[in-house]
Amino acid sequence: MSLPEPEREPRFQKEFAKIYGVGEDTLTNYKKKRGFWDEIQEQWKEWGKDRTSNVMMKFYESIIRKGSTGDFKLWFEYFLDWAERQELTRKGGRPIPILGGKTKKRNSIP
Repeated sequence: MSLPEPEREPRFQKEFAKIYGVGEDTLTNYKKKRGFWDEIQEQWKEWGKDRTSNVMMKFYESIIRKGSTGDFKLWFEYFLDWAERQELTRKGGRPIPILGGKTKKRNSIP
């Protein structure tokens, strides 16, 4: 359950139930228990840590070959702590303050 299907052995819940002598309904009910998916998420994180460098290399190769705007944005967010600036303005261009944040007039020079 915590591994992607192609990496699981046995691959399917039905096979798992048969091997371990439990009913499929038992497994289905177990997945509904509080905390089950939180534990699965933790296992996913551990599984993914070992593969992150390979994923990052493929991501880099993809950006160099045919990167999209979303790819570049993700790269900047991850490696450069960049955050897209958003600004809300009223009609007439007056800024709308956002939770006590500083606002600048549109097209102003910092």
